[in-house]
Amino acid sequence: MAAPAGYTELGRIGFVDRGTYASGTTYRIGDVVYYNGSTWSALKDNLQGVTPAAGANWKYMARGFAAEALSAITANDTSGVLGTAGASVTSQELIDAIADKVMTKLIEKSKIVNNLLATDATTVLSGPMGKSLDEKITKLNSDLGEVKTDISLQPVTGIDILTLTTGRYYATNCTNLPTGWVAAYLDVERLDNKWCRITAWPPYNGPDSPQITKQDNGVWRGWKDIMSDLFSFEGVGKVTFAQNSTATSIRMYTTAVNYLYIEFLTATKNIKFGFYNGSTWTDYWIM
Repeated sequence: MAAPAGYTELGRIGFVDRGTYASGTTYRIGDVVYYNGSTWSALKDNLQGVTPAAGANWKYMARGFAAEALSAITANDTSGVLGTAGASVTSQELIDAIADKVMTKLIEKSKIVNNLLATDATTVLSGPMGKSLDEKITKLNSDLGEVKTDISLQPVTGIDILTLTTGRYYATNCTNLPTGWVAAYLDVERLDNKWCRITAWPPYNGPDSPQITKQDNGVWRGWKDIMSDLFSFEGVGKVTFAQNSTATSIRMYTTAVNYLYIEFLTATKNIKFGFYNGSTWTDYWIM
């Protein structure tokens, strides 16, 4: 028995779910269909073979995706995760790249340390500690000043040796070498442009003693013998060691006149103090 006329309209109050769109089915106003990933509502009666599309016949009720896999959905790589910023990529590629960075590039919070004592190779310094380490290294480098780490011998020629920086040199034909020297091995220890010490070693066999000079508050003090039978004292001149003709004593005296002398008597094992006036030795005390 068929439903009385008009009864079929009772179920059409509001929207009517008609399932997946089929081209052979006739649709009326209020019919709702699922098509290409979205939900559509009919705007007219007697729609048959009219594919849902935005316009006068159909309207979106819920927009979706026709694709069912991320690899089929395009996305805009605005940050350049895969390379070029703004490039069109698949959503699957983008998700894979982000996952890789999260899994292999990002650092766990527990692996960030705030001290310089960590020995675990998988940990990293925090930003503040990295900055602190950089400042310490910068200060150490600054404190080194002109100290050289290269201790190899450096040849120099035709320069003023008093201008050299800290280092070891072989100098030839340079100015301000020890008197009469044409070459020397030099050890230069410089603090700044006012304080410096230079030791010169003769590069040849001979009587010359190694000599030393220093810059004291900007003033160079001249060369002094380091090892010799002649000793230099400020204000005294040269001091000579001499053995007498009978080899019974050794006398230390100045080459200037009117100075005391000391004589060591080897035979009697005594020490004698006296006065030398340039020609006569006068004994004052023997012990």
